[in-house]
Amino acid sequence: MSEADFGLMKTYITSLFLESTFFGIYLVSFFLCMRYLVWERCPEFELNKRPNWKFIIVTLLLLILTTMHVSCALTRTFRTPKSERSWVDVIVSLGIGVAVVTVDAILIYRCWIIYMKRWIVIALPVLVWTGSIIITIYSAVERIRSHPQGLPSPDSVQGFSHERYWVIFLALTIVQNILTTALIAWRITIVDRQSSQYRIQRKGSRCQRSVRLIVESGALCTFAACLAFITFLSGGKFGLIAADLEIQLVSIAFNLIIIRSANRSSDEYGPSPASAGSIRLHELFRRSQQSIIPTSNTPESSALPKPLEVCITNEVLKSRDSQP
Repeated sequence: MSEADFGLMKTYITSLFLESTFFGIYLVSFFLCMRYLVWERCPEFELNKRPNWKFIIVTLLLLILTTMHVSCALTRTFRTPKSERSWVDVIVSLGIGVAVVTVDAILIYRCWIIYMKRWIVIALPVLVWTGSIIITIYSAVERIRSHPQGLPSPDSVQGFSHERYWVIFLALTIVQNILTTALIAWRITIVDRQSSQYRIQRKGSRCQRSVRLIVESGALCTFAACLAFITFLSGGKFGLIAADLEIQLVSIAFNLIIIRSANRSSDEYGPSPASAGSIRLHELFRRSQQSIIPTSNTPESSALPKPLEVCITNEVLKSRDSQP
């Protein structure tokens, strides 16, 4: 084994070790994610009567892609660096692209739902997402056409053609994550500000927690893409390690959004305090009193309206439409 092959083998082993570690974390998040998608969110642990099949299918697809990627990385490590790795390289490269594009599609879908299905809002994110799909397909086809007998392996990652495709793809991914995450966070923040004057809350509102959840998950995806982007630009074989980690990180980020949005405290299924989500009825009553000016012919006591009494009951809904 030459010195170059030995260095490549060390890169393979390092990449496999790190990816396997994050794959274990991903498996934990996968089972928790399926628990909230298949079963009800209430403590009774009942089957969900209206499961969200879109997210279930995407979750299973990411499981297949990540498992296949780890298997190919294991096969690539124990093979001789110069021997028949064409199909392994294609699956590894294509699997990363498909996983990232899938997670970006779900992020755009969430943005579309939040903006009441307005297509004009997601026009630019969809355009960037389409560019990522084109780059992914074109990169795989170009590698097959250029090297039909043996595709270029990660030891030739410094080659201009292969590196150029990855840099463009990662740049589009970074723009996609930042743009769509900012649109979602801005929309939720505006809605929270408009409704905050009618609520009395001691802690942060649910909208604020949703913004924090979206921003943190988007930051994780952006960090993975930026890490791979910087390593590819700097050269060397660290781009291989960063690219292998990206598929695991984006899959974990996708699962975390579902887990954290569904994993609410048990207080939500029990009686909540009156101040948790009360409407400012006393404020409305005070303003109505100030708006009435008693005349000289009308007694002051009869001019003022009687206090408004409202009876509020708190009921627990066991069947809920789960839409992470």
